[in-house]
Amino acid sequence: MDRDTFRLGCAARRGAKNPTRFREAAWEWMVRTGHSGFGGRDHFGLETWPESPTWCFQRFGMSCTGLDDRRVVCIAGEHEDYYDPDFFIYNDIAVLRPRDGEEHVERTTCGIELFGYGESRFPPTDFHTATLVGDQIWVIGNVGYPEQRRPGTTPIFVLDTRTWKFRKVHAEGDAPGWIHRHAASYDAATHSIVVGSGEVWNGEAFERADATWRLELRQRRWERLPRATMRRRFSVCSAEPDDPSILAVSGLRSRLHPVIRGSGDLETWSAEIGRALVVYEGFSDVELTIDGLLDDRELGEIVDGIGRNVQARTGAPWELRACAEYR
Repeated sequence: MDRDTFRLGCAARRGAKNPTRFREAAWEWMVRTGHSGFGGRDHFGLETWPESPTWCFQRFGMSCTGLDDRRVVCIAGEHEDYYDPDFFIYNDIAVLRPRDGEEHVERTTCGIELFGYGESRFPPTDFHTATLVGDQIWVIGNVGYPEQRRPGTTPIFVLDTRTWKFRKVHAEGDAPGWIHRHAASYDAATHSIVVGSGEVWNGEAFERADATWRLELRQRRWERLPRATMRRRFSVCSAEPDDPSILAVSGLRSRLHPVIRGSGDLETWSAEIGRALVVYEGFSDVELTIDGLLDDRELGEIVDGIGRNVQARTGAPWELRACAEYR
């Protein structure tokens, strides 16, 4: 990668078709290095205050969904806040594929495919959820730009993982509204996605979600449920096992998703455990996020099982501390 290739190829922009496959060497370099826009420009000695945002893969509110074939689909997200010259809410996806012979996605060696979309097909999206149902990923919720928000409505887009095309879905019923930072889990028994926790835009500010909702996928209808906690977070102290198998809890159905490694704040392990989606992140503090409509017994089985696994792998004392603000 030389300076001119980076300078000409790394502008943040949106696709014009559905989908547009981007073949930008500069973007691939940014994925592999994990640089921010500022870090990329600084590496090549370019201006630190650009006229337009520099494309990067260092994002907040981006979802990473594992497929059965070990690929990971990374959807949209944003970089920095509105006051930063590189602030940008993305509407693209990256499909990361493990190199032959490797079990997990290693950022420095994985295959990379990048797709962009026109805003009418898939708008700038961040802090959504991405729930895999068969060959489709259901993308629900968004923060978005202020002019994009529609109080009382809930954005739903479905990504077909065979064609990489998005379609917008309209649903009737009692919807959550403009929700973000929420949790979502698929309920096979009712063929529905249960959504809860998070915050909802009321037209002037974000407020805590006051209920749990079920989206029935066949009829495309929302149903409001009694309020329940969908998301819980724990910090994991005195243990950093480099082993995704800690998420295999004895006695519960456990399905490990692909792992992204060597990618800074994207480094994560995730698994379906019982009725929950559990994500184990190791960027700065080691943190466990448990999404799902669980009772105390189910939650306790998951937490205790992972705790026993951590201690067995490391031989060291461990502690799970609840992050109260998410309870």
